Amino acid sequence: MSVFKRRFTVKKPGSWERRQGGRFANLTFPPDLQSRVRRLEEEARLLLEVINITNLIEADIIVGEIYSKLIAMPAEELGRPNVDPPTVVDHDNLTLYSFTVNTDRMTVKFPPPHDYAGGPLGFNVVWTNDGGVDDLNRRVRWELNYQVCSEDEVVSGNHANSPKLVDGLYESNLGWVEQHTGFMEIAEADFLGKECVYVRLRAVTPINPPLTCEPHLIGVCLRYNALRIPV
Repeated sequence: MSVFKRRFTVKKPGSWERRQGGRFANLTFPPDLQSRVRRLEEEARLLLEVINITNLIEADIIVGEIYSKLIAMPAEELGRPNVDPPTVVDHDNLTLYSFTVNTDRMTVKFPPPHDYAGGPLGFNVVWTNDGGVDDLNRRVRWELNYQVCSEDEVVSGNHANSPKLVDGLYESNLGWVEQHTGFMEIAEADFLGKECVYVRLRAVTPINPPLTCEPHLIGVCLRYNALRIPV
């Protein structure tokens, strides 16, 4: 297998960094060349969009395996906005967020994972109640809105294929029991070639019977197909 060393690193459009003798030297192109550099960067980005990493593995161009990767994101690591934030609830060994239905929200933004290997991005919600013992077989519903973009694109609004919805069922007559929803998936076609994914999570009106209290968020899990390359 051929190994190619990276000699240039893109710092910003029209400005590259080149490694020389163990040191880095900044190279800023004159204005008449910057447009060419931008075109080359765009062509490279478009080329990456059409490369299917699964096909490269099957053709033995890349040696590795694809597996399902799950990343846990505790509630406190998500973005709690200034407008309509959920209420912080500290309970024993963890921090939760209590959601007023149809109002409160949390956000998270991230680039497509560096080891992403095709397929959807899936999100499930880990949640519980307020400690009450009267929520057996009662329901919640979570809503995931999202937008995707790259540099110089509008970040406001929602993607045409959002929102995604998932229902949750409280399956215990005890309080503070951890519950997991199914996965809400963002299709690969919705974010392919984009540089950032913006996600907003809310609790919305569920089907009957609803939870007797506000849903309490423990965290969110992100699932995607990842590439593992043996060392």
